[in-house]
Amino acid sequence: MERGEPGGGTLRRARDGESAAVAKVVEGLRGRIARLAGYYASRSAEEPGDLEQEAWVAILEAIPQLRLDVGDPRQFLIQTGRWRMLNHITSQSSQPHLGMPDDCDEPDPPTAPGVAATNQLLTGLFERLTDRQAVILRALIAGHTSAEIARLLDCSTANIAWHVTRIRDTYRVLTSPS
Repeated sequence: MERGEPGGGTLRRARDGESAAVAKVVEGLRGRIARLAGYYASRSAEEPGDLEQEAWVAILEAIPQLRLDVGDPRQFLIQTGRWRMLNHITSQSSQPHLGMPDDCDEPDPPTAPGVAATNQLLTGLFERLTDRQAVILRALIAGHTSAEIARLLDCSTANIAWHVTRIRDTYRVLTSPS
């Protein structure tokens, strides 16, 4: 048992790579990480989802190196996520942003037949996206890879993938029959 916690072997199994145990650890930390991301986002120019994603990357990288004999491993994971969020905020505010290439600006309206419905769908989609998601979608439409976008926005590819998932979710809601 790890310091008398219920289900004491969960962290050990997570450290050893058992996916169900990792999922249980993540679920146990989810609320705390979301609150931290919301707090730091409210005091910076970052979106909570970006900060949360950065924290999860750090936490998932830290789980295999957990030392169960020193301190509280859950607090260590929370601190690791917090440090990653703060490092991300610091790097975003201290580095000049290169900005997206010109080909990621508002796309020119196409003139092919049947495009009006597509334009209407895209307009509706862009109206529902956050500013960050809209920039990412424009860059994808312009043909940039996730790695290129991550480099341009100074974030991780996992962060871009998370936003793409949110964009797809928004698209599905928009196109689902009501």
